[in-house]
Amino acid sequence: MLSSSSKPAVLFVYDSYTQQTKKLVEAMADVLRSRGCEVELGAIEFTDPRYAERFKTFPMPHPYREVLRMIPAELARRPAAITIPDVVSRGGYDLVCFGSPTWWLSTDVPIRSFLESETACRILAGKRFTAVVVCRRYWKHNLKTVRRLGTRCGGTYVEGIHFCY
Repeated sequence: MLSSSSKPAVLFVYDSYTQQTKKLVEAMADVLRSRGCEVELGAIEFTDPRYAERFKTFPMPHPYREVLRMIPAELARRPAAITIPDVVSRGGYDLVCFGSPTWWLSTDVPIRSFLESETACRILAGKRFTAVVVCRRYWKHNLKTVRRLGTRCGGTYVEGIHFCY
């Protein structure tokens, strides 16, 4: 558990290349804190050597080339190397909220990779979780994927929301 207090403990696990998901997660965390919750933020770091280098700079210097080169990773649906912050691994949260940007109609590679990890299954087992999808327009498949993978880890899905920009 986060602390010995009786405050609800909420964890936000997110990825945010453009920082839009991060801004949304931070705003939601502030509201939950103002309502008496203990809130932790855990940004997943995309470290896979095949792809991570192109996500170190924003905006991408050659966006069309870089984006097109990510399509095989999306289509393969295989987990990629990520770094999971210690705050995420602690567990004991009452609610886990996934901040999930949409990449090419689906859940982005870092969040999908996390949801397929042993750590995700450990922190979600018997816990409630939700998802916040940040996208331009295609959000349904992303939300369904987070729900499916989180439920597979033993979590109980309690609803999700999407924000389009």
